[in-house]
Amino acid sequence: MDCGSSGLSEITVFGTGILKVPERCTVYTRTMKITAFQGYNINVSTPMLDFSITTNSCCISEVRGELSDYKVTKVISLSNLKQNSDSAIKALDTIITARFDNLDSRISTVETKIQKDLTSANITNDELRRVNNEQDQHSRLNNVEISGVPVSNDNIHRVRRFVNPNISEGQTQSSSSRPPAIIVRFSRRLRKDTLIAAVRARRGLTTADIGLPGPTVNLYLSDHLTPSNKLLLKQARKIKED
Repeated sequence: MDCGSSGLSEITVFGTGILKVPERCTVYTRTMKITAFQGYNINVSTPMLDFSITTNSCCISEVRGELSDYKVTKVISLSNLKQNSDSAIKALDTIITARFDNLDSRISTVETKIQKDLTSANITNDELRRVNNEQDQHSRLNNVEISGVPVSNDNIHRVRRFVNPNISEGQTQSSSSRPPAIIVRFSRRLRKDTLIAAVRARRGLTTADIGLPGPTVNLYLSDHLTPSNKLLLKQARKIKED
Protein backbone atom coordinates (compact mmCIF):
# COMPACT_ATOMS: atom_id res chain seq x y z
CA MET A 1 0.00 0.00 0.00
CA ASP A 2 1.31 3.46 -0.85
CA CYS A 3 0.59 6.39 1.46
CA GLY A 4 0.74 8.86 -1.36
CA SER A 5 3.18 10.80 -3.47
CA SER A 6 3.35 14.02 -1.41
CA GLY A 7 1.94 15.79 1.62
CA LEU A 8 0.55 14.20 4.78
CA SER A 9 -1.67 11.16 4.32
CA GLU A 10 -3.74 9.04 6.69
CA ILE A 11 -4.82 5.46 5.87
CA THR A 12 -6.35 2.52 7.71
CA VAL A 13 -4.85 -0.91 7.12
CA PHE A 14 -7.20 -3.88 6.81
CA GLY A 15 -4.82 -6.36 5.23
CA THR A 16 -1.18 -7.36 4.91
CA GLY A 17 1.47 -5.74 2.78
CA ILE A 18 4.38 -3.31 2.62
CA LEU A 19 3.66 0.37 3.04
CA LYS A 20 6.26 2.59 1.34
CA VAL A 21 6.37 5.98 2.99
CA PRO A 22 7.47 8.72 0.54
CA GLU A 23 7.07 11.56 3.05
CA ARG A 24 5.08 11.62 6.28
CA CYS A 25 2.32 9.06 6.66
CA THR A 26 -0.05 8.04 9.43
CA VAL A 27 -1.21 4.39 9.43
CA TYR A 28 -4.17 3.23 11.49
CA THR A 29 -4.92 -0.29 12.64
CA ARG A 30 -7.63 -1.43 14.98
CA THR A 31 -5.21 -1.43 17.88
CA MET A 32 -2.80 1.49 17.25
CA LYS A 33 -1.82 4.49 15.21
CA ILE A 34 1.54 4.68 13.41
CA THR A 35 3.18 7.84 12.05
CA ALA A 36 6.04 7.18 9.63
CA PHE A 37 8.41 9.48 7.71
CA GLN A 38 10.03 9.31 4.32
CA GLY A 39 12.54 6.50 4.12
CA TYR A 40 10.57 4.04 6.27
CA ASN A 41 8.79 0.89 5.06
CA ILE A 42 5.88 -0.37 7.15
CA ASN A 43 5.33 -4.17 6.98
CA VAL A 44 1.89 -5.19 8.18
CA SER A 45 2.32 -8.98 8.68
CA THR A 46 -0.86 -9.69 10.65
CA PRO A 47 -4.04 -7.99 9.54
CA MET A 48 -5.31 -5.49 12.08
CA LEU A 49 -3.16 -7.06 14.85
CA ASP A 50 0.58 -6.35 14.55
CA PHE A 51 3.08 -4.81 12.23
CA SER A 52 6.84 -4.16 11.98
CA ILE A 53 8.87 -1.31 10.60
CA THR A 54 11.97 -1.90 8.59
CA THR A 55 14.31 1.00 8.45
CA ASN A 56 16.16 2.18 5.43
CA SER A 57 19.78 2.26 6.67
CA CYS A 58 20.90 4.79 4.12
CA CYS A 59 18.26 7.26 5.30
CA ILE A 60 19.33 6.85 8.92
CA SER A 61 22.92 7.47 7.88
CA GLU A 62 21.84 10.65 6.16
CA VAL A 63 20.00 11.79 9.29
CA ARG A 64 22.99 10.98 11.44
CA GLY A 65 25.26 12.79 8.99
CA GLU A 66 23.03 15.84 9.02
CA LEU A 67 22.94 15.75 12.83
CA SER A 68 26.71 15.43 12.94
CA ASP A 69 27.07 18.31 10.49
CA TYR A 70 24.71 20.35 12.62
CA LYS A 71 26.77 19.68 15.71
CA VAL A 72 29.98 20.54 13.87
CA THR A 73 28.39 23.71 12.55
CA LYS A 74 27.28 24.70 16.03
CA VAL A 75 30.73 23.99 17.47
CA ILE A 76 32.37 26.00 14.70
CA SER A 77 29.85 28.81 15.20
CA LEU A 78 30.48 28.91 18.95
CA SER A 79 34.22 28.76 18.35
CA ASN A 80 34.01 31.65 15.89
CA LEU A 81 31.85 33.59 18.34
CA LYS A 82 34.42 33.05 21.09
CA GLN A 83 37.25 34.08 18.78
CA ASN A 84 35.34 37.20 17.75
CA SER A 85 34.62 38.03 21.40
CA ASP A 86 38.26 37.51 22.34
CA SER A 87 39.36 39.67 19.41
CA ALA A 88 36.90 42.42 20.36
CA ILE A 89 38.02 42.34 24.01
CA LYS A 90 41.68 42.41 22.96
CA ALA A 91 41.06 45.31 20.58
CA LEU A 92 39.16 47.23 23.27
CA ASP A 93 41.93 46.55 25.78
CA THR A 94 44.49 47.81 23.26
CA ILE A 95 42.49 51.00 22.66
CA ILE A 96 42.03 51.66 26.39
CA THR A 97 45.70 50.97 27.10
CA ALA A 98 46.78 53.28 24.28
CA ARG A 99 44.50 56.08 25.49
CA PHE A 100 45.66 55.63 29.08
CA ASP A 101 49.31 55.71 28.01
CA ASN A 102 48.62 58.83 25.94
CA LEU A 103 46.83 60.51 28.86
CA ASP A 104 49.62 59.54 31.25
CA SER A 105 52.20 60.91 28.81
CA ARG A 106 50.29 64.20 28.46
CA ILE A 107 49.98 64.53 32.24
CA SER A 108 53.70 63.88 32.65
CA THR A 109 54.44 66.49 30.00
CA VAL A 110 52.22 69.06 31.73
CA GLU A 111 53.75 68.28 35.13
CA THR A 112 57.25 68.65 33.69
CA LYS A 113 56.32 71.98 32.07
CA ILE A 114 54.69 73.28 35.26
CA GLN A 115 57.71 72.24 37.32
CA LYS A 116 60.03 73.88 34.80
CA ASP A 117 57.96 77.08 34.76
CA LEU A 118 57.80 77.11 38.57
CA THR A 119 61.56 76.68 38.83
CA SER A 120 62.08 79.45 36.31
CA ALA A 121 59.63 81.71 38.17
CA ASN A 122 61.41 81.06 41.47
CA ILE A 123 64.77 81.86 39.89
CA THR A 124 63.36 85.05 38.39
CA ASN A 125 61.75 86.04 41.69
CA ASP A 126 64.99 85.46 43.60
CA GLU A 127 66.90 87.47 41.03
CA LEU A 128 64.41 90.35 41.23
CA ARG A 129 64.60 90.33 45.02
CA ARG A 130 68.38 90.34 44.87
CA VAL A 131 68.47 93.22 42.40
CA ASN A 132 65.90 95.18 44.42
CA ASN A 133 67.87 94.62 47.61
CA GLU A 134 71.08 95.75 45.94
CA GLN A 135 69.42 98.89 44.60
CA ASP A 136 67.84 99.62 47.97
CA GLN A 137 71.17 99.15 49.72
CA HIS A 138 72.92 101.33 47.16
CA SER A 139 70.48 104.15 47.92
CA ARG A 140 71.54 103.89 51.61
CA LEU A 141 75.29 104.05 51.05
CA ASN A 142 75.53 107.62 52.41
CA ASN A 143 73.30 106.90 55.43
CA VAL A 144 74.24 106.24 59.05
CA GLU A 145 71.81 104.53 61.43
CA ILE A 146 72.07 105.71 65.06
CA SER A 147 70.34 103.49 67.62
CA GLY A 148 69.81 103.94 71.35
CA VAL A 149 69.22 107.71 71.47
CA PRO A 150 66.52 108.37 74.11
CA VAL A 151 63.38 110.08 72.91
CA SER A 152 61.78 112.67 75.17
CA ASN A 153 58.00 112.63 75.51
CA ASP A 154 58.00 116.38 76.12
CA ASN A 155 57.55 117.15 72.42
CA ILE A 156 54.67 114.70 72.18
CA HIS A 157 52.89 116.27 75.14
CA ARG A 158 53.35 119.73 73.66
CA VAL A 159 51.60 118.60 70.46
CA ARG A 160 48.84 116.96 72.52
CA ARG A 161 48.18 120.09 74.58
CA PHE A 162 48.14 122.25 71.45
CA VAL A 163 45.76 120.04 69.44
CA ASN A 164 43.37 118.93 72.20
CA PRO A 165 43.89 120.17 75.75
CA ASN A 166 41.18 117.81 77.04
CA ILE A 167 43.42 114.75 76.45
CA SER A 168 45.35 114.04 79.63
CA GLU A 169 48.86 112.66 79.84
CA GLY A 170 47.58 109.37 81.31
CA GLN A 171 45.55 108.68 78.20
CA THR A 172 48.65 108.24 76.01
CA GLN A 173 51.04 105.29 75.95
CA SER A 174 54.39 104.68 74.34
CA SER A 175 54.12 102.47 71.26
CA SER A 176 57.50 100.86 71.94
CA SER A 177 59.94 100.65 74.83
CA ARG A 178 62.85 100.77 72.40
CA PRO A 179 63.65 104.21 70.98
CA PRO A 180 63.46 104.42 67.20
CA ALA A 181 66.61 104.62 65.12
CA ILE A 182 67.78 107.94 63.73
CA ILE A 183 68.83 107.98 60.07
CA VAL A 184 71.45 110.57 59.08
CA ARG A 185 72.26 111.08 55.41
CA PHE A 186 75.62 112.51 54.37
CA SER A 187 76.26 114.33 51.15
CA ARG A 188 79.34 112.19 50.54
CA ARG A 189 79.99 108.58 51.41
CA LEU A 190 83.54 109.38 52.55
CA ARG A 191 82.23 111.56 55.38
CA LYS A 192 79.97 108.77 56.57
CA ASP A 193 82.78 106.20 56.56
CA THR A 194 85.01 108.62 58.50
CA LEU A 195 82.36 109.03 61.23
CA ILE A 196 81.77 105.29 61.62
CA ALA A 197 85.52 104.62 61.76
CA ALA A 198 85.96 107.25 64.50
CA VAL A 199 83.17 105.74 66.63
CA ARG A 200 84.67 102.26 66.29
CA ALA A 201 88.07 103.63 67.27
CA ARG A 202 86.55 104.94 70.53
CA ARG A 203 85.32 101.42 71.38
CA GLY A 204 81.76 102.64 71.67
CA LEU A 205 79.71 105.76 72.39
CA THR A 206 77.28 106.66 75.19
CA THR A 207 74.69 109.35 75.84
CA ALA A 208 77.01 110.84 78.46
CA ASP A 209 79.73 111.26 75.83
CA ILE A 210 77.50 113.57 73.81
CA GLY A 211 75.98 115.33 76.84
CA LEU A 212 72.44 113.91 76.74
CA PRO A 213 70.55 114.14 80.05
CA GLY A 214 69.21 111.10 81.84
CA PRO A 215 70.74 107.71 82.54
CA THR A 216 73.78 106.70 80.54
CA VAL A 217 73.02 104.25 77.71
CA ASN A 218 75.09 102.98 74.82
CA LEU A 219 74.69 104.46 71.38
CA TYR A 220 75.28 102.49 68.19
CA LEU A 221 76.32 103.87 64.82
CA SER A 222 76.28 101.59 61.80
CA ASP A 223 75.60 101.43 58.10
CA HIS A 224 71.97 101.85 57.17
CA LEU A 225 71.21 98.29 56.01
CA THR A 226 68.15 96.93 54.26
CA PRO A 227 65.96 94.49 56.23
CA SER A 228 67.39 91.55 54.25
CA ASN A 229 70.97 92.61 54.94
CA LYS A 230 70.18 93.19 58.63
CA LEU A 231 68.85 89.64 58.88
CA LEU A 232 71.92 88.32 57.08
CA LEU A 233 74.22 90.24 59.48
CA LYS A 234 72.29 88.90 62.49
CA GLN A 235 72.64 85.32 61.27
CA ALA A 236 76.36 85.81 60.63
CA ARG A 237 76.89 87.13 64.18
CA LYS A 238 74.97 84.18 65.62
CA ILE A 239 77.14 81.73 63.71
CA LYS A 240 80.26 83.55 64.92
CA GLU A 241 79.10 83.35 68.56
CA ASP A 242 78.34 79.64 68.25
